[in-house]
Amino acid sequence: MVETISVASTRNAADGSLNGKISKEAGNNARVVFSKMDYKEMFNEFKKAQLETKVERDRQLSQTSLYPRPSLIPQRSFKDLERCPVHNQSTKQTHWKTKSLLTLKWLGIISFVVCPPIPKIFLRKILFTPPPKFLYYYFVSTEQNGKRVAHMTASSAHKASRPLTMCLPYATTPHLRCMDVLLQIRRIQVDTVETSCGNHLAVVYVMCEKLTMRMKPLGIAKSPQLVIFAQPNSTDLGMCMFTDPNLVDIADFLQCDLLAFDYSGYGISTGVSGEATIYADMDAIWGYATEKLGYDKKNIILLGFSIGTAAVSFLAAKHSEVRALILFAPFTSFLRVLTRNPDKETTCKHDKFCTFDRAEKILCKTLICHGDMDGIIKPDHSLVLSRRIANATEPVIVNASHQTIFCDRFTWDVVRMFVLERCEITDEWNKARKMASETDESTGSWIDSEVIERGKQEREIRR
Repeated sequence: MVETISVASTRNAADGSLNGKISKEAGNNARVVFSKMDYKEMFNEFKKAQLETKVERDRQLSQTSLYPRPSLIPQRSFKDLERCPVHNQSTKQTHWKTKSLLTLKWLGIISFVVCPPIPKIFLRKILFTPPPKFLYYYFVSTEQNGKRVAHMTASSAHKASRPLTMCLPYATTPHLRCMDVLLQIRRIQVDTVETSCGNHLAVVYVMCEKLTMRMKPLGIAKSPQLVIFAQPNSTDLGMCMFTDPNLVDIADFLQCDLLAFDYSGYGISTGVSGEATIYADMDAIWGYATEKLGYDKKNIILLGFSIGTAAVSFLAAKHSEVRALILFAPFTSFLRVLTRNPDKETTCKHDKFCTFDRAEKILCKTLICHGDMDGIIKPDHSLVLSRRIANATEPVIVNASHQTIFCDRFTWDVVRMFVLERCEITDEWNKARKMASETDESTGSWIDSEVIERGKQEREIRR
């Protein structure tokens, strides 16, 4: 008796036909019967056809490619391919590499747990990746003797005479002549600020176009509201001037002045990056905005992207009077990102940037934007945070990745609408204009006598 193998047939959902050499009358339970010899021949024929297809594809690639392959794979049987000595050698090499990687992995885990200083070093390397220093920008000061001095660190610029200017070496290179950026620098004021950790930060204050072109001639010295921008990882102030949009574009689009800075260890800012130092940086920037720039707490909007969302969330939880909070691609905590578990209730004591625990203390209006193709931070983190923040809107999920969400026009349209309507920036501008027209030149926080005189001179020249 011939030994047979029965193979169940499947029904095609499109036309109800059966796959296999069998009539439709056989029904769903019909089975196709093959002998073992037929099945073995079919299997060998399949492998032979597969090998021939591969050889033909290699031949076509060698004819069309710019770098043709020196030789084609010779036609051999399936058994010869299985017994190839090269294949056996590569298998042993792969096995050796796998054992080495496993050994290193377990050694790293043991050292991470046993040795106290090593986890901080590992986390610092993973979390913070600052760009090369002095490559994208530095500060320049003019001394009393007229000599211009370049400052490669914020600590040296902190001791220099004012005013400071920002130099962007990449803006003048032959392959990247950014005339618009060079013109935008004229609306930028740079400064330094010292943190509680003793570090010095580079600070950039951007005046929006509406202020410089329309409101300054009326005597208004600053915008009614201020945006504090916390940048993502692997960037500094110089790189943010070449992004699309850059810092000046954001200020113009939102009709608000903008305050940006470099974290400790980034750009020309001094110090070493870390969670505690970033929180100290945010406190220093908050003091700079409220004390030196003179902004009220309720007129400050916090904007953060990626790791910057944890920084601005720290300020929003600490100062509940802030106007609004805008988060681009936020995350609940560092370990929750690694474990792909954004809504984990318990927080590990070694976790970093735990916005999950801080979210319930945020009381201001909050807008959350996330990309549905984000492979670094899943959109589930935004969903979790929107449920934990009291006045958060539904997360705006756009068709973007972690990097491209910052360049997405629809995202910025949503942010602009949020600032104009929910933060009422248009009404604040109207109030400031009315106050400037009714207030005497010698009084009022919105009036600057030098600006008034300059505005009068410009109006006389136009006449």
